Amino acid sequence: MDRTELIELLERRTGMTVASLGGERSLTLSIQHCTQASGFESVSDWMEELTLSAKLWEAFVHEVIVPETFFFRYPESFHALTSWVKSNARPSHPLRILSLPCSTGEEAYSIAITLREAGLGEADFSITAADLDRRSVEFAERGEYRRGSSFRSNDENYSRDYFVHKLDDHLVIADSIRKHVTFQTHNLWEMSPDAARWDILFCRNLLIYFSEENQIAALAKLTSLLQTNGLLFLGPAEVPVAAKHGWQSAGYPMAFACRKREEKTSSCHPCNLPPRRVKPPSSAPQTSAQLPRLTQPTPITESTLPSLTEIRSLADKGSLSDANASLESYLQRSPTDAEALTLRGLLFEIAGESDRAENAFRQAIYLDPANREALAHLATLLETQGRLAASRKLLERAERMPSR
Repeated sequence: MDRTELIELLERRTGMTVASLGGERSLTLSIQHCTQASGFESVSDWMEELTLSAKLWEAFVHEVIVPETFFFRYPESFHALTSWVKSNARPSHPLRILSLPCSTGEEAYSIAITLREAGLGEADFSITAADLDRRSVEFAERGEYRRGSSFRSNDENYSRDYFVHKLDDHLVIADSIRKHVTFQTHNLWEMSPDAARWDILFCRNLLIYFSEENQIAALAKLTSLLQTNGLLFLGPAEVPVAAKHGWQSAGYPMAFACRKREEKTSSCHPCNLPPRRVKPPSSAPQTSAQLPRLTQPTPITESTLPSLTEIRSLADKGSLSDANASLESYLQRSPTDAEALTLRGLLFEIAGESDRAENAFRQAIYLDPANREALAHLATLLETQGRLAASRKLLERAERMPSR
């Protein structure tokens, strides 16, 4: 097997493009590291054995996919989950939730903690958490985390009720939470819907690694896995992609929660895309989805200063131009508001303007060096661009940062 065949195999099995995983240079470094770590004298010898050894393939996948997650990432999503559970929208049967990709488990356990905090009992819900990286799944099953790296929000106070404290700043998930989660080693394409299907899907920051063709296929797959009126939680940059293919906001500000749009006329976007097998993307560079830009915002006519909550609500409804214009008006009066600058970065990220998003996050961090939200968003943004060393430096900085 040569390098071209290896790339085709990687993209065929995962659906992810090499460009989204850091590009050719990052792939070269991963190949070299795997060759040395597994004791082969040459890359060609390692490649020859790669397809014959599940162990070698798992190590390679683990090397090229850098897991990045932490407890209560995008906290508005968990606030939305609480609101949904306490509303009439919640079904009467025990909830079934899927977290995919689950990475090292922080998201799945955060869901379980949120539902217990919302008043659900032991028999009221179950969570399936899946990831294609077996090593990440094994880490998640152990449920042991470092406080500095896994907690970057103000929700750390949950640790006293749902974790067992150990020495050296380590926390272990309590059995009362662990029993709600079942971990599996699967990728999205291997998941099969059953008669019940899932009520809630957390599938955040996966579509951004796919080609445009595979994004459409993935959304069709998610449709087949989700109940008709279920909730799908995506990453911020993925919401505009979903909106192009039959999804709409669920109405929870900045939660990135979507529902399938009801088809009212024949001119609507197709809502029931049939499940399809993922096809390997071509070796050409990934084609970006056409995302809305924020270069010409709608002018503000109201004299009152909008609140950040109102601006977040506008963005969640898809009114990105109005949200951006309102935020600019807010920043004209409060130019050093780090929270507002973080929101500006998030709006640019949603619109696919990564350079402007990075600049906004860096301004927020300059004004408030302890701004964990801005640090986390910037680290994720750099990771998706393949700038892994810079991303890791930000994460190390967050680890050293004391909790507020």
